[in-house]
Amino acid sequence: MKRRISMRNKIISLSVILISLALLIQGGWFFYHYYNAQVSLAYDNMEASVEQMRFSINKAFSDMNNSTLSLLTSPTMQNWLAGRISFDRNLPEFQENVYSIQEDCKHNYLFDNTFYSYGLSTAFLVAQNSEIQLYTYGAPYNSSAFTFEELKAMFQKESDAAVFMPPKQNSKDIFFIKQAQNYSQNDTVFFIFVINQSCFQELFSGLTSDLTVTVTDQNDIVFFSNVSSMIGEEYHSYLEENRTPYPAKDTLGYSKQITSAPFHVNLFTSTKSITTPIAVTLLQYVAIMAVLLVAFILIAVWSFSNYTYFIKDMVSNLNEVRNQNYRTRMKIYRETDLNRISLTFNKMTGEFEELIAKVYK
Repeated sequence: MKRRISMRNKIISLSVILISLALLIQGGWFFYHYYNAQVSLAYDNMEASVEQMRFSINKAFSDMNNSTLSLLTSPTMQNWLAGRISFDRNLPEFQENVYSIQEDCKHNYLFDNTFYSYGLSTAFLVAQNSEIQLYTYGAPYNSSAFTFEELKAMFQKESDAAVFMPPKQNSKDIFFIKQAQNYSQNDTVFFIFVINQSCFQELFSGLTSDLTVTVTDQNDIVFFSNVSSMIGEEYHSYLEENRTPYPAKDTLGYSKQITSAPFHVNLFTSTKSITTPIAVTLLQYVAIMAVLLVAFILIAVWSFSNYTYFIKDMVSNLNEVRNQNYRTRMKIYRETDLNRISLTFNKMTGEFEELIAKVYK
């Protein structure tokens, strides 16, 4: 014979199932919207970080460009533009002209401040047959690493634009190059700034370790990054070769172009930075819900104990009546409904007892 489930257990089980289902639906809805909110917040934070970096990089490149333009207003460069001097090393006054332009750099506030602010390494002036070291901050460069002919070829298409040369395999430094032309004398010189990676390290110092940031040019070459192995590499090729999960479903990425130079700032992070805290919170939620369910079951068992005792009392007294014991009585209960049933039962057995007594008399 199968054992039947008591009414009390049915009520408790059904209540637990309904509450668990309600908590499950509520928890799923909450964490779904919580996850979307965290993703939206992550994008907002990345956008804010990228905008801050864009502003700083734009300002840095703008300051470098303006500092070269300010040199053109110096006495030495004005004499060169007027055709009164030349940077031809074969001329007797070449060393005098070198000294003059170097002194102009030292006393040019914007030029000096740009080097100091961004920690630039060295500045060069490259003419057709000469290379002049204008200014040095920190470890000097012995050479600009470019010949006059190479620089001339770079500026054939855009003569007025500044050129940024990407890092090489043997060096992580970047070269900012600006051309100056004397059309009357058909003469050209180039200003070259050597930019260290430390120039923009402060931009990345506030980023958390789970964020990867890169600055890439139009050829997808990484100029700056908080991952040193990416510098000088082709951005997307590096990601594919090193199995970096981007772009993919489990990453969040944001990219924006820099206005003052043909660069993009790229920022991406793994969704684990979002899902891991959510998973911990979810486990805590499940643990709390489990404790609450256990507490509910204990409270339910305790709450139904009066009804259980009533049912047992009722069954016991009905068995007494079946055994012709009409003197049996049910006890008084605090619950009004149960007490009403108990009084009715007691009144019924009392009437049975009186009726039997009259019949046998």
